[in-house]
Amino acid sequence: MGAARRRDRAQTATFLRKIRGHRLYPLFHLLILLGLRRGEVIGLRWSDIDLEGGYLTVSHQIRQVGATIEIGKPKSDTSNRVIALDHGTITLLRRHLDAHHGDPAGYMFLNVHSHPIRPDALTSLFRLLNTRSERPPIRLHDLRNGAASLCLVGLGAGVAMTLTNDLIMSSVRPEESGQAAAISETAYELGTAFGTAILGSVLLGFYRAGLDDTAPSGLPGGILDSAKETLAAALLHARELTTDLGAALYTAATDSFTSALSWTGGIAALILLAVAIFAAVMLRGISAQEDLSDADH
Repeated sequence: MGAARRRDRAQTATFLRKIRGHRLYPLFHLLILLGLRRGEVIGLRWSDIDLEGGYLTVSHQIRQVGATIEIGKPKSDTSNRVIALDHGTITLLRRHLDAHHGDPAGYMFLNVHSHPIRPDALTSLFRLLNTRSERPPIRLHDLRNGAASLCLVGLGAGVAMTLTNDLIMSSVRPEESGQAAAISETAYELGTAFGTAILGSVLLGFYRAGLDDTAPSGLPGGILDSAKETLAAALLHARELTTDLGAALYTAATDSFTSALSWTGGIAALILLAVAIFAAVMLRGISAQEDLSDADH
């Protein structure tokens, strides 16, 4: 399984290098880096993305039923999501917009006739571009294998928010609920900011340590230090290298990031478990006090 993943990543890195100058390169970049589905990426509109805020929203997709094209909701309710964008991706999309490859008032990616891309047409284009690679072909679906997300952490944050909000709101009198809600929201925002900073530092530390151990030897000067700063920088350097070093760097960076994400997710899960236990104990204590108060009355 590990060898198959490494092979897919090497093939994906080669594919990206081969299509670097193609007008739809940003589309495949999003497929790989963000793990979007085929229908989701071709259904993206410029109104779905905030280049200043650095995020995009997935709320619909283009589906093909026979010869009919339909625009509908994503595959499942959980597929409706907001995804943060790194600096490299934002820069790439700005260039794509400036080059007029997309319609500022409509879809981000269009065919040569300035119409939305059909799902089957994207698959055919991918197969055509993929045949130009010297490596064995990969499937369009395989491009999503390298994508990783922090959905587990987001889910945990939602659980923690629910518990702590119940704790705060049940501890105050009804006439003070407005103030308590404001305090709860502010505390959540501060906690999210500090948590992101702390867990982000932990993730970066694991990533750098992993890349130190697995990065290929013989990289040109300065590339390794730059690659250790962000995954996006590592992937950018991997695409720019024309030798097998590029594929090796791509594999090392994605493996290191996946491992770092697993370790960081485990740490976050333990922290959230501790917070959940604390909140449950506190809620039980409040409930007991209310029962005693009711008994006195």
